[in-house]
Amino acid sequence: MSWLLSPLAWLFLAALVAPVAWRLRSGLLAGVCLTVAMTAFAASTPLLANLLVRKLERAVVEVPQCVAAPPDTVVVLAGGVDRPPRDRMDFGGMNQASKRRMERGVQYWRQSDGRRMVIAGGTLGRGPLANADLMLEYALWLGMPAEALRTDSGSPMMGAEYAEYEGEVAALRGDMEEEAFEAGWETGRRLTLEQAIQAAL
Repeated sequence: MSWLLSPLAWLFLAALVAPVAWRLRSGLLAGVCLTVAMTAFAASTPLLANLLVRKLERAVVEVPQCVAAPPDTVVVLAGGVDRPPRDRMDFGGMNQASKRRMERGVQYWRQSDGRRMVIAGGTLGRGPLANADLMLEYALWLGMPAEALRTDSGSPMMGAEYAEYEGEVAALRGDMEEEAFEAGWETGRRLTLEQAIQAAL
C-alpha cells in the first residue's frame, strides 16, 4: 500500500472521483477532489516530497552478530563525483552519496576506540586522482586520524566511463607505433600519484 504515499496516486484518485462529483453536483465531493489535487501538487515540491520519501525509506536492520560483536573495520565505498575535482581538497566535486557515506562512516568509527576505516574508490575520469583519495582527504577534514585510514584506489571503472577510457586508449595506440606505446604505457604505470600530477601539469 506504499503507492498511497505517492502524490501522483492522489492526483489520479482525485481525477477518478471528480467526474462523479460533477454528475452528482456535489460541492462537498468536488471540494474534496480539489483539495486532494492541490495537496498532491504541494507534495510534489522538494520540501514535502522529501518528507514523504522518509516514510518509504526503511531503517537499516541490525544483524544480531554485528550488535554482539561490532566490526572493528569500517568500509566506505565511494559514491562518485558530480564534477572532476581540481585538487585533493576540492570536496565540492564530491556527490552527495560520497559525502553522506563518508560522514556516516566517520560517525560509526567514532562510536568505539581502535576502529579502522578502509575507503574504496577508483580513478575519477581522466584525472590521476582516485575517488578514494578525495574521500580520504574529506575524512581527515572531518577529524579522522591518518593512522586509522586506509584506501583502495584500484577499483575498476564501470560502464560509460570504462568505454570512454577504452576508446581513448585505442585512439592513442592507433596514433603511435606499438613499441613507443608499450614503453610509454609501462613508464606511466610506474609513476606515483604526485609524479603523475606533475607530468600532467
